[in-house]
Amino acid sequence: MESVGNRRRIGPVAFRRNLIVFFVIFGLINVILVVLYPQIFAGELFGRPNPTFSDILNDTRFSNLDKINYRNRIFDVKNEGRRATSKASEFRLDEIGNFDGSTRSKNLGKVASTLSDVLEISGNDSDLGIGNIPRDGVPSKTDSTFRNSNTKIIVSKSTARRNVYIPAKIEDTFKGLGEWVVYQNGRRKTQPQHISTSSASVTVGTMLSKKAKGDITERMGMNPTTGSSTEQTRKTSPIQNQEKLNTTKATTLNSTTPYQEALLKMTNSTKENALTEKITGKLNPSLAATTFKSTTAFQQDPIGEPSCKPYELSAKSIEYTTKKYAIQPEIAKCQDQTAPSNELCKVNETKRNDSYTNLEIKCDFSVCDKAKEMVIEYMSHENGLMKKYEIPKNSNNTEVEKLVLKFADDARKHDLPFLFVNCTGANGAIVAQILTFLPSLPPLKDNKHQKKISINIFLVDSVSRPHFYRSFPKTINYLKEIKNDPTYPANVFNFELFQAVHGHTNENERALFDGSLFPVRLGGKRRDKTAVNLDPLYGVFKTAGFQTMFLDDLCWRGHWGIMDKYKVGSWKSLQKKLRVSNIDTRGISESSCTILNRNHMRLPFYAGVRHQICFNARHQHEYILDYITKYLDAIAHTPQSKPLFSYTSTHISHDNVGIRVQTLDVHLKDFIQKMSTKENTLSIIFADHGNTYTGYQAYADGKQEMYHPFMLIVVPKKMARKFGGRVLRNLHENQRRLFNLFDVREGLVELSRYDGQSPLKPTGIFGKIAPNRSCDDLLLTEQSKCICQGWETSVANTTDQLAFAEYAIGEINNKIQAYLLESRAKGVPYNKSRVVFGACQRLRVQNIKNVKTRKTRDGTKATTMDVRVQSSNLLNQEELITVQVLSNGNITGTYDMTLISQNRISTYGPYRTCTDKGVDVLLCVCNNPKDPQPQTILEDVVGEHSEVTKMQRCLYKIRRTYNDSRNEALVKVYEIANLCRNEEFTVTFEADGEDIILSTRTPIIVKLPPQTAKFIATARTTGNIKIIWYVEAKKSA
Repeated sequence: MESVGNRRRIGPVAFRRNLIVFFVIFGLINVILVVLYPQIFAGELFGRPNPTFSDILNDTRFSNLDKINYRNRIFDVKNEGRRATSKASEFRLDEIGNFDGSTRSKNLGKVASTLSDVLEISGNDSDLGIGNIPRDGVPSKTDSTFRNSNTKIIVSKSTARRNVYIPAKIEDTFKGLGEWVVYQNGRRKTQPQHISTSSASVTVGTMLSKKAKGDITERMGMNPTTGSSTEQTRKTSPIQNQEKLNTTKATTLNSTTPYQEALLKMTNSTKENALTEKITGKLNPSLAATTFKSTTAFQQDPIGEPSCKPYELSAKSIEYTTKKYAIQPEIAKCQDQTAPSNELCKVNETKRNDSYTNLEIKCDFSVCDKAKEMVIEYMSHENGLMKKYEIPKNSNNTEVEKLVLKFADDARKHDLPFLFVNCTGANGAIVAQILTFLPSLPPLKDNKHQKKISINIFLVDSVSRPHFYRSFPKTINYLKEIKNDPTYPANVFNFELFQAVHGHTNENERALFDGSLFPVRLGGKRRDKTAVNLDPLYGVFKTAGFQTMFLDDLCWRGHWGIMDKYKVGSWKSLQKKLRVSNIDTRGISESSCTILNRNHMRLPFYAGVRHQICFNARHQHEYILDYITKYLDAIAHTPQSKPLFSYTSTHISHDNVGIRVQTLDVHLKDFIQKMSTKENTLSIIFADHGNTYTGYQAYADGKQEMYHPFMLIVVPKKMARKFGGRVLRNLHENQRRLFNLFDVREGLVELSRYDGQSPLKPTGIFGKIAPNRSCDDLLLTEQSKCICQGWETSVANTTDQLAFAEYAIGEINNKIQAYLLESRAKGVPYNKSRVVFGACQRLRVQNIKNVKTRKTRDGTKATTMDVRVQSSNLLNQEELITVQVLSNGNITGTYDMTLISQNRISTYGPYRTCTDKGVDVLLCVCNNPKDPQPQTILEDVVGEHSEVTKMQRCLYKIRRTYNDSRNEALVKVYEIANLCRNEEFTVTFEADGEDIILSTRTPIIVKLPPQTAKFIATARTTGNIKIIWYVEAKKSA
């Protein structure tokens, strides 16, 4: 090592040489910064624009500026295509005056400050006092100087030239523009779309191209073609109060255009943003939404009024529902046992290999009488039936734990992750517990999916939005509390205009999962054989790297359960379908078989005495909600596991009374709170349709509620920051926009592609939905009723409407007859004790109500009504069928009626015990099999009010007549019956007369096999009518 004294010293010559090199390098750097930096920042040097806020600020009002000196960088803007360029403006922005005259803090956000300032200094803010820009585009004869606080503004207008182009209106800037040239630091740039002057994102615009104009108008929620606003007038907000003030002051402009108003609105939003930022340190949410920057500084501003106004309940309906669905606090606590919930075993699931779970079981059977039976119940993967394993008597806890662990591992292996442990307590009471386990969490195969979010969809089947507000007071109060709480960890959106696709679940799930409706007029057995088709949507998420779960609270054997979704008839065929499906796990769904059985139920569609479904002092839905939460927690703690797409369906509300759903209230509130803290999970909580089988559905308002379910979407704020302000603004506005499950599906598909980091593409429910949307714009089934006012018009229940009711019921009877004939052709024995028809009776009109009409898109008329038909001795209820008939609305000739839908309102499940084989139970009314009371004469079949006339041998014509108040014939119904056992007929029906309108064009030709009856037509007439029958007979094979 050298000593200090021996080190080499730098001489004077070397020092001077080093100093010269330093100054040369320093000079070159300055030259580069001065000459090249503006081109680099503006994006001109490399042929692409700087990705800043400038594309939003690229406004034609800046074309008025000839020269801007912004913090020592100079831009010259000249219009070389016009004859003169004589105006000049010079601006110094050392300090920008605040709107209250104070000095703005320098540490404010540059985007907000700069936008406001540029709009001010460019002569478009009336607060600056620029009030003499001529309306005809000709400058005044004197120069004017204007000042505002700390801002120095000099506007010089030349009087030498009379053709200086100063636009009076924003649209004028797009007219007759020549070639604009920008000189940037002395270098000529021809027609750039924008020039960014600094990181503060100030933009000096030249000319907006057609595409650029469309882009800026579209981003401001306007029509890019016309410039007109796509939203209706909103409620007054602080921003709009400022707009109104500015509009009043801006006397320099002609009548403002929609495009101009939008730009003024952007200006004023920026002003408010600067003030908001100064106070709170956060950007104004309205600006965040406009600039599409990722932010959760989201303010729930008033939403523009939609054109769809939801129907309003009548005073009678409000009184009825208030009494019928009054809150019953006593059902909140389970009453299946007096003792608290038992805990014989505890399950602890721990991580293994950062992606799977290990089971640890700890049991304590000290409360059990070990001298009596102790049992482990599990579901056999071979046949789907519950089996019991008897624990050896006097087994200690360790031995029991080993047995439970052995069965638990086997249950998870076969995707049946639950067990029941039972014993007899010291007091002789049964002690039972359900143990649930998570499936093995599949690991990620591609790390690019690691940031993806989980999707949690929770369906509360059969709850209308009004019934949600009646039955969930704790949840509703909680939603109100968190709505304006800035510290709450999530945005919870509550949607007011969610339109059901249909009044039943399968049709709605078809829309969500398959993205389609069931084929038009697909009914009866063909409809029963058509699957919901869950795989398309599950496949989208499976392909995108998700693990998937379909969880419900129905036993697999139960009707409308998972077997009905896949249209299979056995456990083995179900397992075969599931193995090739896109569903990874069914979770604890099959535990419902035991829970429902303990509640003496096969299906949860009928209310019990206690209005509860409980097991071990806990509601069934508590196990469901806990399982979802546990699953999401496990994924959150195992980052190498796949994200989850989960769809859960609970039927707690799908009963025939409408009270039991109240038991979900406090648990749903807690579930929303938990989901709000899941930073990487988006939750959708909704009903697919309203209440279906309660007595309230006999009312018009009750029927309307069927198509107006509720929906909530929970977006944690950490996720919201990634989604971006544009999506948040859309969700906020869509709370008062009309949509259905097709929009939700579109949004879910986009979420499957979402990388979890960049802004979410606004589409579907996350996109901007037009405020003027109507039900005509939605894809709905023909049976659906629109939730908007004015969709239908109520009409009086006159005798005239019976022509439509009789036609609809006649066509339904013809369907029943066709099913019977089809079964007979397949060899199903025919009950010869019946004169015609079978156990399912020929339906007969008793009365009609709730008649409504509407014009369709093609100009035809749709008539909807509730038709009451005869009841049976099996169910003591009012049998109601809602029918919809399409007609041409003619007042002469023929209505050209077509039955386009029928919907059974009354309960029909019990009729499965007596329905004829092959007949759709939705159409059937039959007697108790123990007391069938067969109809042995034709009058029993067609009704005592029918006039039966023998035509020849065993062929009879049937006529019913409905008179008006003056006892004059108004509506007539024609049918025909063949009572022969070995002869068939071909009958031709024709009618003629004055003032007659037939349901169907004549001639009408029907074929009558032996022992059948057919509906022919209805006729509305005020005069005489002549009926002609042509009959051909032949022997039946």
